[in-house]
Amino acid sequence: MSLPYPPTALRSTQDYAVIASGPEIFLYDPKTDKVAASSSNAGTGNTKHTGLIRFIAVSDDASLIVTLGDDKSLKVWDVKKEGENLSLKLRSDRTVVKKGSDLCFGPDGSIILSDKVGDVYSYPLDPIPASAERPPQHALVSDPSQNPDATYLLGHVSMINAHLMSADGKRLITADRDEHIRLSRYPKGYVIDRYLFGSDGFVSALHIPRTHPNTLLAAGGEPFLNIFSLSPALASSPLIASIPIYPSILSHRRVRSHLRRHKPGSRKLKLEPAHEDVKEEDKAFYEAEDGYMLPAGQGVCVKKIWTLQVGEEVVVVFFSEGAASLHSFVLPKESEIKGSKPQVHTLAVDYPVIEFTNVPSSSTSDHVNLLVSLDTAWDVFKKNPGPGTEGRQDVVEKQDLSEEEKESLRKVLVVVKVAKDGSLSLEQSPPTSLTSSFPTTTPSQISQANLYPLLGVLPRWPGYEEEEDAPNSSVPGGEPIPAPAAGPGGAYTNEELESMNTKQLGRLKASGVDVGAIMLRRKKEAKEENRRIQKEKEEKRKAKAAEWGAGSGQKKNEWRGERPAKKKKVADEETAANE
Repeated sequence: MSLPYPPTALRSTQDYAVIASGPEIFLYDPKTDKVAASSSNAGTGNTKHTGLIRFIAVSDDASLIVTLGDDKSLKVWDVKKEGENLSLKLRSDRTVVKKGSDLCFGPDGSIILSDKVGDVYSYPLDPIPASAERPPQHALVSDPSQNPDATYLLGHVSMINAHLMSADGKRLITADRDEHIRLSRYPKGYVIDRYLFGSDGFVSALHIPRTHPNTLLAAGGEPFLNIFSLSPALASSPLIASIPIYPSILSHRRVRSHLRRHKPGSRKLKLEPAHEDVKEEDKAFYEAEDGYMLPAGQGVCVKKIWTLQVGEEVVVVFFSEGAASLHSFVLPKESEIKGSKPQVHTLAVDYPVIEFTNVPSSSTSDHVNLLVSLDTAWDVFKKNPGPGTEGRQDVVEKQDLSEEEKESLRKVLVVVKVAKDGSLSLEQSPPTSLTSSFPTTTPSQISQANLYPLLGVLPRWPGYEEEEDAPNSSVPGGEPIPAPAAGPGGAYTNEELESMNTKQLGRLKASGVDVGAIMLRRKKEAKEENRRIQKEKEEKRKAKAAEWGAGSGQKKNEWRGERPAKKKKVADEETAANE
């Protein structure tokens, strides 16, 4: 039995939708309800990715597509429209240094890429010719500014989850795992305009509506979808509205993070207790097995926020990774957003949502259609991992599927209608001619595919991240310490450097900032502390050995791990008696 890869990335233009299924991309033409072009015939040689495609960016004129996959391959595609026909051709291919976390086009036509280490680069549309003096790979990993293939723009101390350009193209907005949303000037990313404070958890999704160019929507792992004003007049208090989203999402969670063993000596995370009306299968999001732990938070991770123009209304659509639901609300006008609490609509679906995009040319005065990707293998071939499982999910061995079940597994795309009042309704599945074009694989491969990459990475694990949780990781008042984006020549006082943790100092040093002898001194102090601890342990061991050695022979044998002679003799006598 073979199954199609569920689409992992979707984007739309006025004329076509880009669908990434497995290692391939497809151009879907809604006018003909068929695949107009694909990467499998987009040039000579092997034009496919070798891993799942995670990110797609489309230029404003829809003539260029950029894709980035797990194989760290950055591919640029030319799209040509001749009459009613679309064609796709591979323009360039290059390998990036680290796995990406987001992708978009810059106002100058460059490709802006952020990676999971916390750095942002600007890649030219066409690759720079290779140089004979290219730095070794280990140098590129440790020092992002040495990358000869791209221009280093800025860096965060923690993982960057999302980035986008402001409507005027003058600001690059980045969001990270440490609750920071930063506005930096473009292309001089080391010049930080300001931070948007108000988030209480990691931020994993950003969006600026075309109709609201001074409004930023942001969400992640906290209970709210926050709305910020980008207007300089509100720079001191940019958070203008917070929309509660937990009540809409929590009951639809299906996928959770794996479990970790509770680290001895670490602080134990106090999870919010499950409510009495919580279903038995949902308790896995609140309770962990003895000796194991769940990450902080409620297993919510908003992956995408998008807006649609439906008649005269602007509707916000979003979803949380691993949840079997879509959510929406009507966005008020910019002058009416402050303090607003719009109603959040929810559409429950049968399987966890992976991605969505609007169907081109589907907009009417009262509705817009969405193309939604689903993980139909969930609860059929895979489930949430149990204690001791190192993988992302447990594989379910299931045989003898009915024809109805097999047909359901192949429906990895559905169509959802968004009404102008924000309500959502399930329409129908796309034509089979679309999904039948997708590459197929075995149920085993589908079960092992990591379709939920953020759930196990973004929530914090108490006891495993002491450096990130250190109280001196930010200055008083919540304002973060200047990150390595200051670059060479950045002026930091000795007090600022002393207040930074080792991870922050390491990133500054990698960016060319002189951190003095602080790291060397701290390393020396750590070694001395380790020697002291080891010495204390050795003294305790010797004292215990002396105590046991001074006792009876039985105690001495017990300390050595031997079986006491007396007990052995008694055991032998009992055995003889039984015989």
